[in-house]
This record gives sequence, C-alpha cells and structure tokens, in this order.
Amino acid sequence: MVDKKKKVQLKVVNTDEILKLSCSGIKTYEQCPRKWYFTYLDKPAIPEKDWSHLTLGNFVHDVLELFHNILIETPNSNFRKLMSHSCKELEKEYSVKLTPEIIKDIKALLLAYLDMLETKGLPNVESNEMSFSVMLEEKLLIRGKIDRIDMGYDEFPEIPHIVDYKSGKSKYLDDFQLLVYGIPLLKNNPNVESYRGSYLVLKENMKWISNTFTKTDVENVKEKIRKIAASIKTDRTWEPRPQFLCNWCDYESVCDSAPSNKKFGGKAKPFINGAVTWE
Repeated sequence: MVDKKKKVQLKVVNTDEILKLSCSGIKTYEQCPRKWYFTYLDKPAIPEKDWSHLTLGNFVHDVLELFHNILIETPNSNFRKLMSHSCKELEKEYSVKLTPEIIKDIKALLLAYLDMLETKGLPNVESNEMSFSVMLEEKLLIRGKIDRIDMGYDEFPEIPHIVDYKSGKSKYLDDFQLLVYGIPLLKNNPNVESYRGSYLVLKENMKWISNTFTKTDVENVKEKIRKIAASIKTDRTWEPRPQFLCNWCDYESVCDSAPSNKKFGGKAKPFINGAVTWE
C-alpha cells in the first residue's frame, strides 16, 4: 500500500545559474507553472507525441527560411520554381511525419503565400531565422529566433519590420512576442526609435496583424520579463492550472492535475508547503 502521507519535494530553480527564458517559456509559465516545471526543470520521461499542427508549422517555417535565403542571393528567381525546390530540399527531413493530409494543407498555404508575393511584391528581407541571446540583468537571459526581419514596409521604407509566421489561430495572439523580438533589434540598432512588428497568420488567408512599437514599449516588456523571472526563481509550488488545453499537453500522462488523467482520478490534487501528495 502506498503511504498517502508521503510527499514528493519539488525541485527549484538554481539561482546561482543563469535563467534562460524564451517567449514560449514565458508563455508556458503564465499558462501553467506546472507545465513549465516539467518542461524546463524536472524533464520527466514521457512518450513522444506527434502533433500534426507542429509538423505543418515547422515544415512551412523551414521552407520559407530556405526560400527567402535563396531569394536574397538571387532576387530574380522564379518564385514558384523556387518554392517547389525548397519543399523538395526539406521533404526527406520530414518524410516520416508528412501525411497526405498535412501535405495538402502545406501546399495550400504555400500557394497562398506565393499569390501574396506576386500581388504585393518581394519584401526587402534582411535576415531569416535570426537567433539571439540578450542578458537583461545578471543571471537572466532572454533568447529566441526571429522568423524574418525586413527593411521597410508599405510607405515606410526606412523602418525595420519584424515578421513572425503563425500557422495557428489569430485569436490567441498578442503583442508580447513581437515586443520581445524588439529587444535584440534595438540592441543591434541603437539609433532606431521605432519598428513595425507583424504576425503573418498563414491559415487565415495570409492575414497580417501589425503594430508599431517604440523603445518605451520594449523597456516595458523587459520589466515584465524581469518580474516573471523573479516569480520563477522563487516558485516552490509550481501551481497546476487544469484547463481544456491539458488535452494537448505533452505532460498529460505524468501530471497529477490533468483533468483527463484517470491515474490520478481526473481531478487536481492539493499542494501543501511546496510539495504534492501522490496517491
């Protein structure tokens, strides 16, 4: 018989080490601290899940990166032939995960992207998939990868334009990621006073969601990151937040608070003094 009084002491962040955060990590913590705990701290062994939406999103991102990198060198290339070439170059890497349904959706998105380019013209792309790591304070680092940085947009040719491809739904988007991406942009370009940031929502007929951001906006998001980092560093309970998204969580099978987890009775268990009771 398992001792119901037995408690498992949860791990805590080592504050002697640099805390490395990303946009997705910060969003994960805000959504569910327990998921952040599993993802970045405890890292339990779990069955690997194949999510079709992630396969589609990753493939399209990689294709567009290769497509625009080649266009930077050869801007007069035939768009449609180049897109076909880019897909073929990456096909072997993803072949196991590319089901007929996913391939159909990918083709539809990329054809719509080509239609957009032929209508609006080729953007002035300066970089693709630009990785960054910026220290915000001692032992706090923000890192990530920017899908695309253009120089100029619409009638403003001298203003940097950050573009982030999204293969999900626009209703879940906010300005946070575009503001975080402004941190390395302004650090590398200290004379820039403002920039344009856009989500390109691929599945919604190439919908653009754009805003203009200033240095003050970026300073405010830095402060938000610092506050979240302080919460992570001092967290002892890693509060679980059961919700409908639990059904799509990689850690559903090991989380005691997942509503669908029959192993734990399908309901949340209490946290007491930084420990969780396991039954």
